[in-house]
Amino acid sequence: MKYLAVIAAAVSLALLLPSCSREEKGLKEELRVMKEENNFLKAENIALKKEIEELYKKLEERDKTRVAPEAQAKPEALKKDAKPAAADRPERPDGEKRKPETGKPR
Repeated sequence: MKYLAVIAAAVSLALLLPSCSREEKGLKEELRVMKEENNFLKAENIALKKEIEELYKKLEERDKTRVAPEAQAKPEALKKDAKPAAADRPERPDGEKRKPETGKPR
């Protein structure tokens, strides 16, 4: 009986060890592939961050170019000499003021 247990253990080890080495090789290959994929994703992430920075710079430049024409169109000298809006409108000759309009139809 003792010999039978020893033979069974030897046979199971003989069958188990090769399958473990195959599994180990498969896991090593899977680990290598995952490392390559990780490196690829890191590189892609860095490229996307650079692209985002470039887009932010372009957006800031576009905002600056939009502000610049507005500043040129309204120089400070014209702002100081400008008359108030109420002075530009002539008053009615009869001196009547308009009644505020209501939302009701006439």
